[in-house]
Amino acid sequence: MLRETHHMGITDCDYKGRVRPEIFFIVFGEIATVDAMNLGLYRPDMVGRYGWVVVQQTLKLNEPVYEQDEITFNTRTCKSSLAVFNRYYTIEKEGRQIGECYSYWTLIDLEKRMMARAKKLGLPMEEEFKMPGRPKKLKPMTDYDTHTTYTVKYSDTDTNNHMNNTRYVRLASDMIDYDYYENHTLKEISINYRKEIPAMSTFDVFKKQTDDQFMIEGRMDDDVCFTMEMIFEAIKND
Repeated sequence: MLRETHHMGITDCDYKGRVRPEIFFIVFGEIATVDAMNLGLYRPDMVGRYGWVVVQQTLKLNEPVYEQDEITFNTRTCKSSLAVFNRYYTIEKEGRQIGECYSYWTLIDLEKRMMARAKKLGLPMEEEFKMPGRPKKLKPMTDYDTHTTYTVKYSDTDTNNHMNNTRYVRLASDMIDYDYYENHTLKEISINYRKEIPAMSTFDVFKKQTDDQFMIEGRMDDDVCFTMEMIFEAIKND
């Protein structure tokens, strides 16, 4: 297990002083990479040839995280199948768990753009810890309230010249009315990644709201690239 404590700063937060949703996934990606390297799941000889790609994630938060909070993020590998790798995260504040995230990953041959077998690369996959939950599998949307288009910009891209998966969360957050955040805070977010979006590509984004549930989906050339569910709750006033 890898543990890292982060002091949440002003650039991590929105106008209410709450940590923005994409920040959690940025930290998850960073600590997952460090942990994978420590465990030998990602080696120097794999750089540029193979990469771990997140397929599904579900984050659950019991309470908001604010500016100046000292937050400990934990991640560990879990018992996995030959094709899907499981990784679990927890979020702690003041010594108590306030959130957790379940995620599925797969290993990709970057040149062939095909799934690779970890066993053939001699990667250690003997973990016996069973992930206590699973990411939510989302169905493609069948209707929507709002539609817009988005073009992948320089600041959206990652080292593979595609839209970084954390940028999907920022895009989805921006699809929600600004005033809604005044009295609501994030409770749960699930993301299913289906197809990479290359730099400079223009794709369609759809949103549907049902009470405090938001479904956001990106499509390009009629193919679903990602589907996301964001669930909020009203802020409780003391």
